[in-house]
Amino acid sequence: MGDISDALNEILNRADRQGQPNPYALGAKADIRADYEQYANDEAFPIKPQKMIYDLRQVMGPEDIVISDVGAHKM
Repeated sequence: MGDISDALNEILNRADRQGQPNPYALGAKADIRADYEQYANDEAFPIKPQKMIYDLRQVMGPEDIVISDVGAHKM
């Protein structure tokens, strides 16, 4: 538990790279994109998560972010 303002400022401080993107993050982003783009034409049922992400990315802007938390539904 904590103050959201303090938490967000700490995340910002740790993420600040003086405008330089993290090379690891850039590589991970490319790897993730390559993975879900393989499913662009997948018609399997049930739908695979990669296909869902591919379709979602088609309607989102390049800087848009989606966060999904499925919670503890299996507990």
